[in-house]
Amino acid sequence: MNLNSSLSIPKFPLGISRDEGEPMNTLGFGHNSTLLNILALNGSIASRTWSFWQGWTGAQTQYQMDGSLVLGGYDSAKVTGQNITVPLNMSDLNCNLVNVTDIKMNLKNGSSPSLFAPFGLSRVLGCPEPHFGTVFLHSDMWDLFLEISGSTYVDRSVSSVNFYGMLVETFGAYDGDLTISIDPGLDIRIPNHQLVVPDYDINDQGQQYIKNSSNREILINQMSSNGANDNIVLGLPFFTSAYMLVDNDAQSMTLWQAQASKTQNIVPFGHPPACETTVSSHSNLPIPDPTKPTTIHSAITSSAISKGAIAGAVVGGLIGIALFICAYIWFRMRQNRRRQAAETSAQSFLAPYPYESGYQKPEMPSDRHPPQEMPLDRDPGFALAPYEMSEVRAYEELPAQRFAMELPLHGPPTPEKSRPLTLVEISGGPKTPKSRRGSRF
Repeated sequence: MNLNSSLSIPKFPLGISRDEGEPMNTLGFGHNSTLLNILALNGSIASRTWSFWQGWTGAQTQYQMDGSLVLGGYDSAKVTGQNITVPLNMSDLNCNLVNVTDIKMNLKNGSSPSLFAPFGLSRVLGCPEPHFGTVFLHSDMWDLFLEISGSTYVDRSVSSVNFYGMLVETFGAYDGDLTISIDPGLDIRIPNHQLVVPDYDINDQGQQYIKNSSNREILINQMSSNGANDNIVLGLPFFTSAYMLVDNDAQSMTLWQAQASKTQNIVPFGHPPACETTVSSHSNLPIPDPTKPTTIHSAITSSAISKGAIAGAVVGGLIGIALFICAYIWFRMRQNRRRQAAETSAQSFLAPYPYESGYQKPEMPSDRHPPQEMPLDRDPGFALAPYEMSEVRAYEELPAQRFAMELPLHGPPTPEKSRPLTLVEISGGPKTPKSRRGSRF
């Protein structure tokens, strides 16, 4: 990666796996991709197109192969058979939707049971998205897949490789392929060595290793929903067998069945000026029609381009560059105006308030009301003196002499004259009172 004339990063890694499942250093090739826009403006690529093949990531060496990423064209050595081209139809997942008409399991006995037919499904929207490491299927489809394959489900994978794939026991793991049919008439068959892999993880040294040999990981993620309107996701396992070309200029996407090959045949893919009806001789890829499927396999003949067309292209390019510079200057001036307006607003907000006649400070005044205390003299308005507690106090006590009443031992109670209380001992009877003062409690 060359950042400038004096700074470069050799072998800069892309798409680094992490424990959270989200890779680092990914590239963005959306309809307004900065990278594609700059490359096309500089003339480094013929158009704002990109094509992708995942490659093979199987367990054995013979099932491993580097993938392919081409900007401004495609690799014809990586495709085979017919293809389809559909218009870009971006969804909420920021991917282009296609019509998936069926998903079939290709068993060893030659049968191909459908995962759509038992649920009466004829079409489900699919999202081809290389960002996801697995194929997302509805919950009912996954349950049917387990039933047909006879695999024993264990758990979900939480490793940084193939995050959240479905783990099954190694003994009895699914040994067939999976075919995904896309309208109109394209079948993508994923071989078993790319669909069912060991339970991988990555150690601290960045090396991949088998985490648990008793499990195998099926690169399918079970969705919680089952509705026909819920999109399924065609992740990286799909792109081990599918080759995709996205044309941001024509707003179209082309899919092939991928051909695993180590050879390369890079074909630039550009668009002629509007006044021309032919393409240059260096490209054998016709311009796809976004409204209907096309076949981009046969070469077409070329014709010479007139000098007027070349001059027109040059003038058009210069006009485009001038418009780009004007737009850039306008954008920077707009940013500067917004920044100055924000600074002015902030200064006016932080500036002190002017103190003029009739304008109150936004705080309690400190010089208008003296401290308030209780008056020392009689209030002339009400003729009231300050109230204080009296210094003369009367102490209240219980009377010194008390009387006690006793109930008779037999019969109803009769009135009895009150008499002074005498001290009584339970064992010996009444004692003679010593004095009247001793009879008090």
